[in-house]
Amino acid sequence: MHELDPNSPNAAPFNLSNLKLTVMLALVVMVLAAFANSVSGSFVWDDSPQIADNPTRAGLHVEDVKRAFTQDFWSNIEPDRARGRLDSIYYRPVFLIALMIGRQIAGAGPSSARTWHLIVIGLHCLNALLVFTAARKIFELTTRHSERSTILMAGLAVAIFAVHPLQSESVAWISGVVGPLSTAFMIGSFDCYLVYRERGRIGWLAGALALFLVGVFTKEQTLVLPLIVLGCELFVFRSKEGPAVSAAGKRMFVGTVAVAVVYLAARYGALGLLLGRNRNLNFPDDAHLGLSNVLQTMPALLAKYCLLLIYPVDLSLMYPFGYVRQLGLTSFWIPLAAMSVVAVLLLWGAGKSKAVAAAALWLILPLAPHLNTTAFVSEEIVHDRYLYGSLIGAGMLVALGLWAIKPPALRIAFTASLIVLLSILTIRQNAQWQSNETLWVRAAQRAPGSRLAHLALGSLAENKRDPATALNEYEIALSINSDSVEALTNSALLCGRSGNWGESRRRFSRVAALTPDNPVAHFNLAFADAVLRRYSEAVDEQQKALELDPNGPRSEEWRERLAQLKKARDDAATKDASQKPALE
Repeated sequence: MHELDPNSPNAAPFNLSNLKLTVMLALVVMVLAAFANSVSGSFVWDDSPQIADNPTRAGLHVEDVKRAFTQDFWSNIEPDRARGRLDSIYYRPVFLIALMIGRQIAGAGPSSARTWHLIVIGLHCLNALLVFTAARKIFELTTRHSERSTILMAGLAVAIFAVHPLQSESVAWISGVVGPLSTAFMIGSFDCYLVYRERGRIGWLAGALALFLVGVFTKEQTLVLPLIVLGCELFVFRSKEGPAVSAAGKRMFVGTVAVAVVYLAARYGALGLLLGRNRNLNFPDDAHLGLSNVLQTMPALLAKYCLLLIYPVDLSLMYPFGYVRQLGLTSFWIPLAAMSVVAVLLLWGAGKSKAVAAAALWLILPLAPHLNTTAFVSEEIVHDRYLYGSLIGAGMLVALGLWAIKPPALRIAFTASLIVLLSILTIRQNAQWQSNETLWVRAAQRAPGSRLAHLALGSLAENKRDPATALNEYEIALSINSDSVEALTNSALLCGRSGNWGESRRRFSRVAALTPDNPVAHFNLAFADAVLRRYSEAVDEQQKALELDPNGPRSEEWRERLAQLKKARDDAATKDASQKPALE
């Protein structure tokens, strides 16, 4: 009696096509189960400016598309604040266009949040399938396992990628979609490259380069793909007899580098820079950070990301993590030693297994752009979403480790338990993204020194018409840094509304000193001066506001206001003169 060969295409119980479809369906079900509770969430944080209050028109319009390619991201989203100047170092025209199309499909009102959530979850499902295709091919080329085993290994790797709690920030938060969207283009391009490598048809190369082109104009992180391709050619797909880089690999690498040059040229044309420092008026202290601070922080930063990958509990939008300013034992030397051990283990594993080498490439390189911490404010150098792409490599490493467990029954039990545990943690983590209140209350609990969290809580309190709580939150932010412009401005407004115009003026005056080119700062100071009947000073400040923004949306109102202030000044001067005793 003959036994069925599990690798035979004629063996119905082990039909590989059916197995692939079953695994892919299971992955989609896992994603839906893990993120279903996020669908009820509302717009939070950047969802408001990017979707609900986005000034660009829904759908595709020539003027809006042109502006997307000629201005930075936030200048498109908040043009009144930018006033035609560079407002960020992000150049993401395709993401802006995706938001326009999304608003056409889903809408922008509060009720549209559910549709937006479904779009993001669907995109994450697509990524799971794309990563499965890549991981299966990598395992097939780099291990001696049967095709059936490589399918199951790839499925396990993608399950870790798909339901890991760190993915909540990219999937449960609507504006986090830029990560999954750019990753879809990047991994789609990589999949086309793998097929091109196998079949040699130029159409697959063209598809790979086209997807990469769209990807880099979606998010800067996609620029690492040429390095991933080169790394795979040198350390993963290279044979002992063949050349260091295959002909297909050379064409793919040269093509992606050429696309990257096109992106960088367009970026420079729009922004006037290739790299830059994030400037945020709430973080004036960041201006003093230099390269030494970045390098000193790197070991602790990498250690933090490793900890998040291995122990994904107690997650939050904000973490009590900042720049390392002194080479202390726990802040620098221990993390450096730990990361050195991790690096040695990865190098050793990559030397033993090409599959480990591939996993290491996908673990490290997608994170690399986010290690340029000067691109972010100091409170945002660690975020869960920065690990979205790196979880591809992490999942592959876990799958390789679990596949070594014997006997198979123990492996299955351990694997099932791990996936269930990760899914439960993800479902719990999604709850933080239900509303701005749940998000920022948790952020302030986890990182009480976060000025962003307290600014957000102050704004929420104002929306609830609770000025006392709002002022307290702004005071906490100011205790962290007394020159936080948003905290000064918002607290000054609250002081004025409560009748404390003297304190209001003091704070508005500080804002004007910190932001001398901001017309609104001078208008606010002029208003406080007028209430305090300091008309001459009010006229000066109102005049400055008009000089800085002579053709703005409020320019006519401000001109009328200036005329009123001048009249009030002259009337006050006349009144004072009439009250002086005549000289004898």
